[in-house]
Amino acid sequence: MALPPEVDTEVRAQLEAWCDLRSPAELRDEMRVEFKVRGNDVTIYERRAPWHPDVTDWTSAPVARLRYDHHGEHWSLLAPTAGERWLKFDDLVEPSPRPAVLLAVIDADPTGHFWG
Repeated sequence: MALPPEVDTEVRAQLEAWCDLRSPAELRDEMRVEFKVRGNDVTIYERRAPWHPDVTDWTSAPVARLRYDHHGEHWSLLAPTAGERWLKFDDLVEPSPRPAVLLAVIDADPTGHFWG
């Protein structure tokens, strides 16, 4: 299910600013933090420039996922695990109506699941 238009607009604006802060201008030709919206999920990626002459495409590594619950009108935080699975972080941070609360947890990375 797609995000409600007002929620989509709000989360995109917040994530664009947040990713911009984590992608310093002087490093953008080497690394970037970006996001994709798919249905009710917003996945945050760290992207790296090709590191070898034989590699032409940027690589992407998932950092975190925000999942919108239409019924409760709140966001949950998930972290990537092995095997392309996602671990809910409800025990670390309660679901929040504001994505900024969850972005602050990703920044702080108290468990090392997001930035390593």
